[in-house]
Amino acid sequence: LFKPFVRLVPEPSEIEGSGLGLALSRRLVELLEGEIGVESTPGHGSEFWIELPLSEAPAKLLAQNGITMPMERHVPLEGTILYIEDSSGNFELIR
Repeated sequence: LFKPFVRLVPEPSEIEGSGLGLALSRRLVELLEGEIGVESTPGHGSEFWIELPLSEAPAKLLAQNGITMPMERHVPLEGTILYIEDSSGNFELIR
C-alpha cells in the first residue's frame, strides 16, 4: 500500500493518480521519526493515521544555545496541516 506506483484499483479506472501519494507520505513521516499506518474496513473505508514525536519548545531550544525570546513570540501549542491537492473533488472531500 505504501510502495511507489502501487494503486489498489482495477485498471483501467476513472480514479486519477500515480500511486505516489502514500509512498511520499510514508517517507516524510519516517524522516520526521514518526509512524504512519492505516486501518481499513471493506465496504466502509479506510482511516490513515500518523504519529510524530513531540519536539522541544522552540524557546527552550534557543535558550540551550544562549538565545532568549520575548514571551509574546513563543509558539502556541497548535498545529496546522498543509494539504496540497490538484483535484477539486478531492479537495472538497477533505474540506
